[in-house]
Amino acid sequence: MHDQRPVVHVPDNQPVRTALFASHVEAGAKIVDFHGFELPIWYSSIQDEHLACRSVAGMFDVSHMGFFSFQGSDVRSWLEGISTQKISSVPPGRCGYTHFLDHDGYIIDDMIFAIKSETEIFGVPNASMVTTMLDWLSGLLPEDGSITIVDRSAGTSIIALQGPSSASILSEVLGQSNSVGRFKCQEIAANELGISGWIQGTGYTGERGAEIFVSNDQAARLWAALLTGG
Repeated sequence: MHDQRPVVHVPDNQPVRTALFASHVEAGAKIVDFHGFELPIWYSSIQDEHLACRSVAGMFDVSHMGFFSFQGSDVRSWLEGISTQKISSVPPGRCGYTHFLDHDGYIIDDMIFAIKSETEIFGVPNASMVTTMLDWLSGLLPEDGSITIVDRSAGTSIIALQGPSSASILSEVLGQSNSVGRFKCQEIAANELGISGWIQGTGYTGERGAEIFVSNDQAARLWAALLTGG
């Protein structure tokens, strides 16, 4: 199943705005077109924000990325058979990194995946590759219908909190039970903010951090709370 992009409808040939667009504008962000999305490239300066992320913490709206749910009783074997990672060796509650190749061995896309359970795996394709990956993977589904793909991209906002202080900020805002370790993952546990969704200890900054997946209607509230907490 494939929910129609974009997250927020805008005029034809105009970039897509994520659920956090108003928050970025209010904060005085420099907005640019990034793969068809209006996203902040900086608030004060790239250098200041780079150093802040390395020394304390930084927060990123990565809602332009995709969010797939692979489901089925044999989903591990299926996904392992079409990617480069030994997914069967990754236990529930852990994440991994893999690539998908075409029939000539060329890379189509890379993807961080998260094992939710023995019958469901989440995957995060790159923003510009959501449709390509969905089409490619759908063409490799078993004919018996035992495996399904749900594209949750349109309804999901993704916030990446990265940096040495990210764990303490997460604990302050969402509680200690939601402070995940590197490449660990879980459903967001009950918290005072009432935020629900998915959280995993992943990111592309090289620092400790987490990526938080919530419904679009929760995104601005979580963003503001994390900003205050940091």
